[in-house]
Amino acid sequence: MTCFVLDTDASDIAIGAVLSQLQNGQEKSHFAMQVMFLMKPQRKYCTTRKELLAVVKFCRHFRHYLLGRRFVLRTDHNSLVWLMRFKHIEGQLARWLEELAQFDMEIVHRPGKKHLNADGLSRIPDCLEDCDCYNAGAEVENLPCKGCQYCQRAHTQWSRFLNDVDVSYH
Repeated sequence: MTCFVLDTDASDIAIGAVLSQLQNGQEKSHFAMQVMFLMKPQRKYCTTRKELLAVVKFCRHFRHYLLGRRFVLRTDHNSLVWLMRFKHIEGQLARWLEELAQFDMEIVHRPGKKHLNADGLSRIPDCLEDCDCYNAGAEVENLPCKGCQYCQRAHTQWSRFLNDVDVSYH
């Protein structure tokens, strides 16, 4: 029985994921959320490679929940659905697919219009790499940087995101 849904997404600067728990076959609540910024070499990856990187990183990150259980991986990047069945791959992609082979997952394409939870996490805030003080939900005046321009911008983007998107049920 599937008990988790992992939604992943990639943007030009970050990757994001939402792990949701299923109860009686219905998605009930988000279990965990994670965002990781891409390093400069990773930002040069093509879109498909960035999306696959998100899958690999977050399967690794949530491994203790996912390994040994069947789960649904949802992505808005349709190429990942067929890439996992591709036979003749080499290099980094081959290593990533070999690592993912240990997971019992069903990959499902979900159109971008419906993939708002992970999509939003991968896209905002886009300025956190400039200051490492920001903590989502914190009052910016109480941060060590005293609310620098980067943290002010991050706070504005994060607040807008929370108002626009219910990350637990999309």
